[in-house]
Amino acid sequence: MDSEASTSFPEDPSQIIDKLTRLQELAARIRDERCSLVELDRRRQKLREGLRALEKRKEQEKTMICMGPHCFIAFPQTEAGKIIREDMQNIDKLTEEVNVSLKKDVDALLRMEGDKNLADRGFDLKNILEEAKLK
Repeated sequence: MDSEASTSFPEDPSQIIDKLTRLQELAARIRDERCSLVELDRRRQKLREGLRALEKRKEQEKTMICMGPHCFIAFPQTEAGKIIREDMQNIDKLTEEVNVSLKKDVDALLRMEGDKNLADRGFDLKNILEEAKLK
């Protein structure tokens, strides 16, 4: 019974409101981060499609690239491929940053709710191949 009391809501109504507010803010941040991941993945897939189409094309002098909602710029085909690859790398970095932030926020939410944290569930595992590369 004592473990239930430690994870239950406080008696004071203002403390209850504060805790619920923090829970809602954290849940909203998690939802936003998940939406960001979906959008980043869409952008990465579009860039991948564009790069493959560019690689399949015959060598041309110039290739038009959309650089904004209403702006197309002509680049040499090799330069266009380089720009797309750099964008894909930037998106991969952003995705990794959002994943790290999402993991921290989900862990905080689980702790606030009194559930097992991510480490107890086995989500703190390290990639063996990455560790081998570092050595």
